[in-house]
Amino acid sequence: MADTIRSELSGRCRVPVGSRLVVACSGGADSTALVVAVGQLRDLWPSVAVAFVDHGLRDIRAERRAAEEAAARIGAPFTAARVVVESSGNLQAAARNERYRALAAVDPGAIVLTAHTADDQAETLVMRLLRSGGLRAWRGIAPRLNDVARPALTLSRTDLRSVNAPFAEDPTNAGDRYARNRLRHHVMPTLEAFQPGATQAIARAASHAHEAVSLLDELLRALDVDSQPLSGLPRDVLAPLIQWKAARADVGPLRAASLRDAVERLAGGARTGRVALGHDNDLVIDDGAVRFAKRNDGRFTIVAHTTGTYRLGTMALTITSLNGTRPSPTGDGWLIPDTNAAWPLTIRLSRESAPGFRVNDSRGNQVVPIRKAAGTVLGASAKAWLHVGMTTHRAVVVTQEGTYRANTDKGLVER
Repeated sequence: MADTIRSELSGRCRVPVGSRLVVACSGGADSTALVVAVGQLRDLWPSVAVAFVDHGLRDIRAERRAAEEAAARIGAPFTAARVVVESSGNLQAAARNERYRALAAVDPGAIVLTAHTADDQAETLVMRLLRSGGLRAWRGIAPRLNDVARPALTLSRTDLRSVNAPFAEDPTNAGDRYARNRLRHHVMPTLEAFQPGATQAIARAASHAHEAVSLLDELLRALDVDSQPLSGLPRDVLAPLIQWKAARADVGPLRAASLRDAVERLAGGARTGRVALGHDNDLVIDDGAVRFAKRNDGRFTIVAHTTGTYRLGTMALTITSLNGTRPSPTGDGWLIPDTNAAWPLTIRLSRESAPGFRVNDSRGNQVVPIRKAAGTVLGASAKAWLHVGMTTHRAVVVTQEGTYRANTDKGLVER
């Protein structure tokens, strides 16, 4: 199995020899097996850490012990982090987002490895087929996405469980509460009974879709489609071209109604126009060409030129340099790895009273903020950190008739 992991890391995962690795380990059979396999490759990737994330949703002591045992078996440092997961909305999606934030904080700049298997790949593709989507969605789980690599995608769960690694079962996997569990327990076995080898075949189909999209991307880039006008092209050509451009612009899934609107306008010969896509994104038709623009609401955007306190409406945001000291894991606020970030930082709040925000430096690079929470443990991390604290003030004392404002100052008010 280690040979397959080595081949995938060097090949589709594009992980250069000598890169620092952080193996995400839940304590389950797949991830502990990956830890053991990566431990056999220390001659190529000597810097390996093992990270465990507690979402605070249930008792995970058994899984943590298994993860620690796996790390000890290969002599790798072990880091545990606890995250806070918002209970509203999609719990699994929220937990996944917080988990990846925590993993990125263990060793900023390192490659995070996860133990997604061919079974996970097949389940993902079946779920996406049932939800419609297009060729880009049918690629399934990518072998490499930003700083996350998945070198076990060609291996089955059976392959990984053949490794003699310590593990603990996640009890939630046995129930049918979640859609993926229902698919795993009822649909996939039926497909295997109907066509033995169906799981591997479906996983390979996702790989073929990934290769097809990669080829399409290269061809369209070579044709310089980004700069070409689309106005007047046939409808069946416009839809995939717009989706391709949206994916390249990282706009996210397009609403069907918005896509139809844009296609109809362009097919009708429109040379100018604007189509709202949702999530503050617009499709802009400019002289027949298409580009995407973010509707930046100035009410929720702060441009920080240095550390200090900034006010925006009723929100006060304070940025403090920790001067290379290890940040405290407890308390409120957010942490930003200060990896020579290029000031000024553009901070966009998700909404005025919410703690969530996005950060970009002056070069346009996204800087990932990390939510502080009680019990969080930060392992090998950035050499310097910025702490971001937020407070909201809404109280107004009215003494007579007139117009009153609460913290409407804008701009830098303290250095």
